[in-house]
Amino acid sequence: MTSSSWPRVFQSQPSTVTARALLMLCLGVAAMPAWTAPPNLEKWKPTIVHCSAGQSLNQALAHAKPGERIHIQGTCRERVVIRRPVTLDGAGSAVIDGTGVAPGPAVAAEFDGLVVINGVTGVSLVGLSVQNAATNGILAARGAAVVLRNITVQDNAATGILVMDNSTAEAIDSSTQSNRLGFDVVTSSSLVLKGSFTSSHNATSGGDLNGESIVELRGAQVALSDNQQFGLIAGSRSQLAIFGWEAAQGSTLTASGNGVAGLGFAGDSSLSTFSDSVITATDNGIGLLLGAGSRADSPPFAGATFVLHHNDVGMNLRPGSSAFMIARLNVHDNGIGVLVDQANLHLEATPALPASIAGNGSNVQLTFGSRSTIQNVSIATPLVCDSTILSRGTTTCP
Repeated sequence: MTSSSWPRVFQSQPSTVTARALLMLCLGVAAMPAWTAPPNLEKWKPTIVHCSAGQSLNQALAHAKPGERIHIQGTCRERVVIRRPVTLDGAGSAVIDGTGVAPGPAVAAEFDGLVVINGVTGVSLVGLSVQNAATNGILAARGAAVVLRNITVQDNAATGILVMDNSTAEAIDSSTQSNRLGFDVVTSSSLVLKGSFTSSHNATSGGDLNGESIVELRGAQVALSDNQQFGLIAGSRSQLAIFGWEAAQGSTLTASGNGVAGLGFAGDSSLSTFSDSVITATDNGIGLLLGAGSRADSPPFAGATFVLHHNDVGMNLRPGSSAFMIARLNVHDNGIGVLVDQANLHLEATPALPASIAGNGSNVQLTFGSRSTIQNVSIATPLVCDSTILSRGTTTCP
């Protein structure tokens, strides 16, 4: 095929019009300045909401761009609804206060909140207090994803932090206190705790975990204290977990001064420790309570530590529950150290993971068909067993 047979559009000789256009383009580029100011400098200005001066946070949110950071000053008295990915930054002093603020329209109070993140991901709340809500303090629902950093949630009529309906929340250096319930994670949702996290002085429990949901400690120092019922209670196939991530190493969980139990599990829920975490329960009614169908697991590679001191009962296994612990175990100065009723108990010590049950009013009691494997654990007195018990290991029923 010769060059003459190609379509004219590919012919190599430029027309006079084309050559003139190229010359004008080159001259135009050469004449342009190296930089011109943006036509609208307003979009580079930070958004600041002066709530104490009467400005509305919701109005700022209505005009916010996705990814925008909104700086809050003063006390905002309004129900805040977040519908796009933004960051609300209170610089450690701003407050969202529900005093006199009506609940949302046509929403049941238990599914409402003073700050609502509904179906939105990429939301962050930073350096804020959320308080005095007539309903919940912070609500994340319908697949929402939110990061809470340096947040205080307090004095709310219902739950401080409610995460529900396949939502996720990450709480970093935050606290929830003096609410009816500290936090609630429900219906296939998750709460990841990092840094310092406290839940205290709540009228029922520090935390509630239900509906196949999970609370995970990832390098966190968690304190659940002085709640009227439980430090944390889990049910319906939910899990409190410390996984084997490197980021989870050194996590601690302390439950103290809670009326019913420091940590409670029921309904096929579980406590799982897979890192060198330390779990401490002191001065509770029961330190660690395992109800029907629940389980506590700590394999030897985790290197976990359990400290149960000054509780009415250090560890209580109710009918249908089980515990498998190869961990550092220190159960001292409780009314009863370990009480097992129609349940399965496996306690094992190794040279690297010593275990001791001593100084309790009664150290270990096994009743009503329970099964025990106790291997190399130092127990100061003989086991107290009824005739239905099956026991094996280095320490067995008399």
